[in-house]
Amino acid sequence: GDVKIYNSRVRFVLQGVRDDGSFYIPEASGVLDVDIVRPAGHVGRDAIDDWAPMAGIGRLMAADTIEILDSGVASGTAHVAFEGYEMPLALITGALEAPDFIPALGLRIRTEYILPADSALLEVRTTLTGGAAPADVLPGDLVLGGFEVLDSWEPGIGLDAPGSAASRFKAYIAKDNDVAYALVAAPGATLSTGGLDLLLSAAQLAAGFGETVNVPAGGDVTYVRYYGVGPDLATITDALHAASGLPVETTSGVVAAPDGPVAGARVTVLVDGVPETVAVTAADGSFTATVPAGGTITHAVDGQGRGLWFDLPAGAGHWSPYAAESVKSAILDSWNGDPPSLPRAAGRGTNGAGLALGTPGTLVVSCPDADQFEVRLGIIEHPSLLDSRLYAARPYAQVAIGWARDGDVELTVEPGTYGLLAWRGITAETYSETITVVAGERTEIVAPLPAAYAHPGWILADPHVHGSPSSDTVIPMDERLVAMAGQGVGLHFGTDHDHVADYRPLLAPLGLDGVLGSVVADEMSPVQRGHVNLYPLTVDPTSSNGGAWPWYAEPVASTAEEFEILRERHPGALFQVNHPDSGLAEFAGWAAGAIGRADFWTDDFDAIEVLNAGTTEHLPFWTDMVLRGHRATPTGVSDSHDHLAGMIGASGTWLPIAGPAAYTDDALREAMLAGRVVVTRGPFLAVSPEPGVDLTGPSHPATVEVRAPSWIRVDAIDLVRDGVVVETVAGTSAAFTLAPDADAVYWVVARGTEPMAPLFT
Repeated sequence: GDVKIYNSRVRFVLQGVRDDGSFYIPEASGVLDVDIVRPAGHVGRDAIDDWAPMAGIGRLMAADTIEILDSGVASGTAHVAFEGYEMPLALITGALEAPDFIPALGLRIRTEYILPADSALLEVRTTLTGGAAPADVLPGDLVLGGFEVLDSWEPGIGLDAPGSAASRFKAYIAKDNDVAYALVAAPGATLSTGGLDLLLSAAQLAAGFGETVNVPAGGDVTYVRYYGVGPDLATITDALHAASGLPVETTSGVVAAPDGPVAGARVTVLVDGVPETVAVTAADGSFTATVPAGGTITHAVDGQGRGLWFDLPAGAGHWSPYAAESVKSAILDSWNGDPPSLPRAAGRGTNGAGLALGTPGTLVVSCPDADQFEVRLGIIEHPSLLDSRLYAARPYAQVAIGWARDGDVELTVEPGTYGLLAWRGITAETYSETITVVAGERTEIVAPLPAAYAHPGWILADPHVHGSPSSDTVIPMDERLVAMAGQGVGLHFGTDHDHVADYRPLLAPLGLDGVLGSVVADEMSPVQRGHVNLYPLTVDPTSSNGGAWPWYAEPVASTAEEFEILRERHPGALFQVNHPDSGLAEFAGWAAGAIGRADFWTDDFDAIEVLNAGTTEHLPFWTDMVLRGHRATPTGVSDSHDHLAGMIGASGTWLPIAGPAAYTDDALREAMLAGRVVVTRGPFLAVSPEPGVDLTGPSHPATVEVRAPSWIRVDAIDLVRDGVVVETVAGTSAAFTLAPDADAVYWVVARGTEPMAPLFT
């Protein structure tokens, strides 16, 4: 089993020897989870996905022995040792399809974890024992943090992390200012990126490497560093300074506003104008931190808050599919009760020249037409740009964004005049007005969002969208569902990278049962063969990552073999080729009518994205497949990795299912395999005959009616035969005669020349 090493302030869970380790490092030796010890009743954070020592870039340890050297009960210091053999990081070798890319050095590796009482720093001591030949090794650590709740931070550059320069530590700070983590060099040492700057930035990883060491044949070399966790970064850097013995000085103060002390504000401490650490203010507005002595100390205070509001209690937790059942239960309870929470400053602005912040105002927006909707608060007059090292950017260039679950949503914002925009999807009208929020006052707005048309028997689906199980995503699972409901989507697909995660248990506790459905799915994501969505699936709780196939650990000779494995692993699943122009089609060397690399090709798929994030660049590939006789169903998706990207709510697929309550996996399979879909980037098309039908005979009438709100304007309807426009009718309805002189495939396209303002411009 796993090993928990903890004291009165922090706790680490070290992954034991087992077969079901999740995320990308299933081997024993690294940190599986870490958090501060929180007050009773507080829901914690599952913010670290993987944290593991490396003996060189991509070389891990797979432990076969775990020793409890000291429980710490008597001595006050807990001491655990993991020992095993070297193993390449399969994610790297699998992505490159190069099993020998990380050469075997014959190392034996031992990592000891040492945690003194009341310390925020876990000492990590790795000893490398050489094999038959001496070897140069770059020792270090890899950290995969949850960017749905964390921001990267480094001394010298602050929130502009990750940087290329060596530094004393690499850190993450929580977006909600309730926890911080750091990979810390030994006193007097620094951590480098090992030349992996671009890779780390692209993959959203943190890594820190020491100096290259020579491990003699049969000899030992030991490398020491620390893993830190605290309620703020200053707690960790204070411990680092105490361990280093270098001269320091203490800076402290109280952040206040006209309405009193400000708790939960972020205070960046600068020395000679350079970010040194970050403190978070206590309930009385106070903060304290130590910094190296001898420099000029200044402060930058951020009381803006995250700017994202989800109609959930302040102490609500975020769902993790891999949490213990007791933790899951506590998270679900937190969404509808009154859970305890740490204070979080919001709507109070920033101050780079003092410790004073402003008094926020409260904005409450309600809708008489729907319980679920989205509201955006935009800036009328753009202020001067803030220093990106010190202050988090506003969400998606908005002052604040909120999503209602039950008819209204409350936002805490800075006083000012703003442009308010509310919407609830592509089937309803929008609402906008200019509003003024006053400090200390409550502003209430009623935003009517009437339905623009009916679409009986159809549901808007998004068959490609991400939440926090995807490591490159910045939105938690619960926030994804609340946001999608407010954006008018009726059927969510949980297509997270290399995870089979079930979102359905979240729907009823979030008040979304009957409003939004969810399909269990997986985006299988090999780097060199293209991404493929698999749905509907069943979670396997006994396997890593819910039963997702670990493509990176099981090499294949061809893409056809890959799909055979997946068909056997997930019987009854539909296969959707994602963004083919940067996926299967590209890697197979596709051109119209030709495949350049047969071992990277297969046509064993059921659907193809033709509309990804609102772009139509993948339509030619689908057209070519259709003309070859492959009746893959077209789909429209957002492929959103955050709250708003990908034209989410507008770029999707209409399915002939009469709402979430009518959804079944069989109904999905039937509709997709028959091609009964309407791909959309805004309008709904009522067509006759229905999509996907086969017609025989010399001719058939066809009609098209466009249904859309006033902000989605259609100018013309094209009739397309075998990829060529053969007739165009102006307006929003059309009647055609289908009379081919040979077998043909027809589809229709509704188009407009004006942007879908004010949502998409």
